[in-house]
Amino acid sequence: ERARAEARVSELRVAVAALEDAGREGGAQARAQEARIAEQGAQVARLTAELGAAQQHAGEVQNGLHASSSAAGEEIESLRREGEAGRKERARLEAERGYLQERVQALK
Repeated sequence: ERARAEARVSELRVAVAALEDAGREGGAQARAQEARIAEQGAQVARLTAELGAAQQHAGEVQNGLHASSSAAGEEIESLRREGEAGRKERARLEAERGYLQERVQALK
């Protein structure tokens, strides 16, 4: 009976050693998993920061385009007004020329 008990103790020691080995291996795997999770978290943070910077840049570009569009619209309106004023001045000068030509003809 003693031999059987010692054999059982020996089996239990082997089982405990196997469980301890498995625990160490599981711990190592858990630490490796935690390291991968931390690395992925850092990558997510980095990509989030890059996305924020890209969105800010896009907003600045959009604001710049809006300002350029507004300035271009104002310039176009200014040129249109100048063109209209030029046409009016030309019509006035042509009318004046016609009037002067009539006066010249009347004086002949």
